[in-house]
Amino acid sequence: MDSSAEENNKDSDTEPKFCSALYNQLPDRRKILLILAQILALLFLYTTLYGILGSDALPGSEIFALFFLFVSAHILGKLFIFIKLPRLIGMLIAGFLFRNLPFIPYFDHLSTLWPMTLRNLTFVIILFKAGLGLDSEMLKTLKLIVLRLTFMPCIVETIIASMTSYFLLDMPWTWAFMLGLVWENEVVF
Repeated sequence: MDSSAEENNKDSDTEPKFCSALYNQLPDRRKILLILAQILALLFLYTTLYGILGSDALPGSEIFALFFLFVSAHILGKLFIFIKLPRLIGMLIAGFLFRNLPFIPYFDHLSTLWPMTLRNLTFVIILFKAGLGLDSEMLKTLKLIVLRLTFMPCIVETIIASMTSYFLLDMPWTWAFMLGLVWENEVVF
């Protein structure tokens, strides 16, 4: 009788360890429900687009290409979270792959305005996230260094472009400095 009780104790001691190890590997119920909710939200979004736009939202159209880009960027962003990288890098890679892989036929359906607009929007989002990460107290204590690091390269590039345009293109100094400032604006953005 004691031996059967000991065997039951051994089984009960090993079972929770195995079950807990397996349980820790599987995603919890909340994550699964969140993924299902996101998939349903994407399906509802696409059916809404199809209901409003009709055949303009079918595969082969510009709206479907943008929707496909949005979904693939979202999925790749989620995958990059699992490897401990920022979601934005995954989204940027999705845009790069969308543009450069020949077996994704949807890029041909986009006009030239969309990639330029999305590129500028991505640049704004990156700068906005970088600005949110700044510490205002640290910037106040290092204000002279911050001013030197931000304005000095701009001023030096403007002066070099102005002098180059004055001596090589025989422009007046006013026009040379205007060209230098415009050149600096294009280099920054």
